[in-house]
Amino acid sequence: MHRSIGCLLLMLLGPVVGGVAAGRPVSFTTTEGTWMNVDVAPDGRTVVFDLLGDIYTLPIAGGKATRLTDGRPYDMQPRWSPDGRSIAFTSDRSGSDNIWVMAADGSGLEAVTREKDGGLTAPAWAPDGQYLAVRRDPTYNRRGSAELWLYHRSGGTGVRLTARDAQGGLNPNGPVFSPDGRWIYFSHGQRVLDSTWAPWQVWRLDRRTGDLTPVTTGFSGAVRPSMSRDGRRLAYVRRDHATSTLVLRDLETGAARDIRPGLDRDDQRGTTDYDAYPGFAFMPDNRSIVIGAGGKLRRVPLDGGAETDVPFSADVAFDLPERPYVEQRIEDGDVRARVIRWPGFTPDGRSLVFEAFGKIWIQESGGRPRPLTTEPQREYAPAISPDGRWVAYVSWDDRTGGQLWKRPLAGGKPQMLTRVARQYANPSWAADGSKIVVAWRSPNYGATANLTEDDPYHEIVWVSADGGDTHAVSVARPRSAGRWYPVPRFAAGDERICFITAASDTRNDFVCARLDGSDRRALARFKYVEEAALSPDGRQIGLGTDIGGLAMCYRSDLFKSAGLPTERDKVSALITDWDAYIKTGEQYTKASGGKKFVDGAGLLMEAVLQQQKTGYVAPGDTLAMDGGPKVAWDTATKVVASGLSANLKPFTPEWNAGMKN
Repeated sequence: MHRSIGCLLLMLLGPVVGGVAAGRPVSFTTTEGTWMNVDVAPDGRTVVFDLLGDIYTLPIAGGKATRLTDGRPYDMQPRWSPDGRSIAFTSDRSGSDNIWVMAADGSGLEAVTREKDGGLTAPAWAPDGQYLAVRRDPTYNRRGSAELWLYHRSGGTGVRLTARDAQGGLNPNGPVFSPDGRWIYFSHGQRVLDSTWAPWQVWRLDRRTGDLTPVTTGFSGAVRPSMSRDGRRLAYVRRDHATSTLVLRDLETGAARDIRPGLDRDDQRGTTDYDAYPGFAFMPDNRSIVIGAGGKLRRVPLDGGAETDVPFSADVAFDLPERPYVEQRIEDGDVRARVIRWPGFTPDGRSLVFEAFGKIWIQESGGRPRPLTTEPQREYAPAISPDGRWVAYVSWDDRTGGQLWKRPLAGGKPQMLTRVARQYANPSWAADGSKIVVAWRSPNYGATANLTEDDPYHEIVWVSADGGDTHAVSVARPRSAGRWYPVPRFAAGDERICFITAASDTRNDFVCARLDGSDRRALARFKYVEEAALSPDGRQIGLGTDIGGLAMCYRSDLFKSAGLPTERDKVSALITDWDAYIKTGEQYTKASGGKKFVDGAGLLMEAVLQQQKTGYVAPGDTLAMDGGPKVAWDTATKVVASGLSANLKPFTPEWNAGMKN
């Protein structure tokens, strides 16, 4: 059974009038707004603010707001000129974000910047009213840097004030001038959405010397600075748990104090393309600040007096385009697992045990998968006992941590083997089934959670298969923090335990130690290899790597339709080297009516190159283009000349579609 749903597309569908898709008019009156940028005119009598992509002015006493801009363009971040006669703002009316200027009544609209790829936001007037400092970020790189530029109000190419590579990667936002024009204050932070986030801070640019200096520090951060009219104090917003707080800083003494808690939550951990908090401003007498918070425009006294609102009523009207969508059929019924982890067969080969969706599953030959575990916690890393009776696995709960468990494969209650909650990973049985070795790291739950998971080591321990205390073996150090868990295994008749540990930033050692940790020896050193195991006789090391063409995956149904063998042993005998690979591809392409054998030459060339004794650089750091690179190039070009390549670039939509089919 299937059903149809609407899927959003980045395109416009439906009737088009005058080159713009027709929509439906929407209008209403509101007395509240969210994420409103606000500024106060130099005479203190009028405020300007943005609301739903339009710009309005309002008497400082409140009342009916006058809309200055309207239509489809999204206009925001308005700032009064020093003489109060003009308003600068950000708008996408040219097709991308640029800086525009208009008269205080909304007339005389003119573009200051005309960048086609946009990314110009956060305008700030210089004290002379002739120049504007703006944030320039045309790449929209979420982890990249931005720059501050200076433009004349009449336009031009602009002058760069800060470089992207300054301070190891500068990302300035929300600039503001000091009254004498020498300093530009701004906030700086990285646009990251994961656990590597660090708080934003306020910085200062000296326009005379070009020096960049941090102004604030602290784990709460500091964003969207605003300068008092006399240049003596700086206001900014800091994070305060689930909300934010307005802070006032004395620029002479450096003393800072909170003046208004409970602001809307800042966007320090967002993309911050349009700043981490809306703009706000001092009143001309420097005795209060007007700022948007809680849906209202607030007037906050600096002396701790009673806060007042600047009430407004704004008429909103815009043309709402029809929602673009296309019907798409989706499967209705069982959920298909796209990621299967830790698969393993029972010793008799009749059942497959694996993890999917945070649960342990078993599937008998010819049957359907069924869950082995039903507890509310998440479970991972199943390992089947040598006699096929038990499965060991680890659990995780965000509140209570993790444990090591075992459970009968035939059904029954689980048994917790460990006594201390930790973050366990990758259990493995001894050959006689009497012990289980596992890796663990420090507890990572509750208030003590290490969100970055950058522990410098993991413990390797073993425990009796009947449960009890853990016995320390050794320590494994990750080559790169937060990305890797060791996979320890028993070896040498269960008398030793082997695992991978870092030797340097690029190399790992394969080490083995006795069960009490003594006689630890490094048996091999690998580059980038992060998992390996010792053969039962102790004479060979098996390893996994993603560098080089070490194995080939093929579709047995397509091979069969082309008259080629489908069994692994026969395919292996058929493709003994790259020449045989090309010959097989020619047979396949001919028999299949011209279907291509490989996706593209680039990945194939890389696979061939990684199998050669030398790459682009030979011993002694000399260029070796006649060695491995020539072999790889000749092989790849022969594949193309033979008509076997689909000439697809990796990870493009066309390549992805081919991989799915």
